[in-house]
Amino acid sequence: SHRTQPVPPAPEPEPVILDTSLDFGACDYCAQPFRAVPSAKLLQIGDEIGKADSDLQLINLSLEYCQQHIAEAKVLPQARLLNWPEAIVYVELRSRVQTFLQELLEPLLEDPTSSTFFAEAEARRAQGACSQFHPPTAYFGYIGYQQILLAAQDYFNKLRRSEELELTAVQPLTPDEFVLEVVVPEAQAALIMDDLQCDEDVARATLYNSCAFGQLFHSDRRDRTRATCAIGEPATRNTTGMSRPTTPQAPSLPLQPFPNSSPLANLPPSPMPPTQLYQDTADIQESPPSRPLCPICDDPLPETPSDELQAMLDWVKTVSKPSPVPDCPDHHTPNRLSNVIIVCERHKLESDIFPLAIAEGWPFNPDFGGLHSRVTALRVHLCSVIDDIANSTYGRAAKSFYFLSPGGTNSTSESLHQRQSMRHQLSAVDRLAAIGPAYYGEIGALIIVAVLQFLFPDHATLLARAAPLTYRMLIDEVLLPEIIEHLVCEDLKVTAAAAKAIVHSSYIFGQALHKDVDSCPALEEVQRYIMRQSRSPAYRIWSASGTTLDLDSWRSLQVVKSEPVEPEIPGPGSHSTSVIDLTLNDDE
Repeated sequence: SHRTQPVPPAPEPEPVILDTSLDFGACDYCAQPFRAVPSAKLLQIGDEIGKADSDLQLINLSLEYCQQHIAEAKVLPQARLLNWPEAIVYVELRSRVQTFLQELLEPLLEDPTSSTFFAEAEARRAQGACSQFHPPTAYFGYIGYQQILLAAQDYFNKLRRSEELELTAVQPLTPDEFVLEVVVPEAQAALIMDDLQCDEDVARATLYNSCAFGQLFHSDRRDRTRATCAIGEPATRNTTGMSRPTTPQAPSLPLQPFPNSSPLANLPPSPMPPTQLYQDTADIQESPPSRPLCPICDDPLPETPSDELQAMLDWVKTVSKPSPVPDCPDHHTPNRLSNVIIVCERHKLESDIFPLAIAEGWPFNPDFGGLHSRVTALRVHLCSVIDDIANSTYGRAAKSFYFLSPGGTNSTSESLHQRQSMRHQLSAVDRLAAIGPAYYGEIGALIIVAVLQFLFPDHATLLARAAPLTYRMLIDEVLLPEIIEHLVCEDLKVTAAAAKAIVHSSYIFGQALHKDVDSCPALEEVQRYIMRQSRSPAYRIWSASGTTLDLDSWRSLQVVKSEPVEPEIPGPGSHSTSVIDLTLNDDE
């Protein structure tokens, strides 16, 4: 009896020997070598990088690019040997599934136990493990799985309405469980056998073993775009409904270095397919998304958009024209994409980062007006950091980054020039996050740097104390992160170690939320104060003296020097117009 059999494991694929000696080039961002010819999807992301209009967009796309090729290295070589499709025309899957079900469903309902998938479903229930079923998406990915699922559900319900379906035959499964756990996997296996011209055992192994490939190539908006472009193009085989892209060449991307240690390992996985299938309605329609979609990129919007985002969404519809698509009826095509990309950046920020910021207690509106006094109060601590720069965490990191080669030896002057270049620093996203202004963003960084330059003017005495670092290295990469770490500790009442983690994780949040430096009264006030003070003779003398004292302490020690002056005694030949009265009074 199938009811007492244990759940059989997914079949193991045949081992595939991969040639690792081939050279496919390397990533221009993280320098890791490609393990296969870059995919069409990777080239898509590369094209988007070339059109990036902001630093934040460039950072996000660069991370996605590295995430994609790192993931491709694990699955793409084997997938290409086994001919798994990198592009699928999803709209054709429904008709193909229904064609297969016309042949499969009737014998399946007559004898459900003939299906290994039905036997597995029975065994799961016998073991009390009904909730442990995870629908395999195979290489169809989340998008293709949805099309297969909807086609199976639609066909199943039409039979039910026509009273041609005997539901008791599928017991102990409910109708929706039968569709999810038996009909859909059978349809997937039939599609795989047709696509790959393989037998049932290979198809079943592929069903389980190609899920990671499907999540990588058939689960997001870029995959929909490739499928849309593939419609009307000749496919490799007429019966598959798939369009295999031509072999792409190594990407021709603008050379922009990227840190070798890319923070990509903890990115969230692709969403699981839906499990609620059965609907007792007339015609099964594709369910609307749980959240409204962005009219530009079709990605889900946050559940509660901010007033600023809502205003941007209203505005973007005035500079674009409606062009509905099946997945997004409210889709709009902008007149110029560069003008509206800020909308997508904003809703991505609110969807992905705002929840984390709220949970962690990051301030959305930091007190920029109080930064001047708070930074000034830390001057004594900063002096101790400068005097012991060799033991400063940030001082050692800066010295290692700029003056030491990967092997630990001193860098050449040419290497130092490359490391000091703005291009190199902008590319080192992970390093920028570690020494950046955290949730204070660009506005906070500008205020703090301005105050630091006022407190520590560029002088030979200061550079001697901070050697071998330059003045900009000292300000931007030692004193600024020291200040930020202390501010975070005070703001959130956390330890220094926790503050370092918060500085890193809140970097993009701060850069996105506080980058409008043209409308910050606190920054303008600090700049006016520094300008007034810098014009005073006392400040100019103090800054030129190279003293370690702060301005007020130095000023308090300054006194007006006065010397005794001897009275002038007229000489013998001198003449004076003054009259000396030598007469005596009567009393005298």
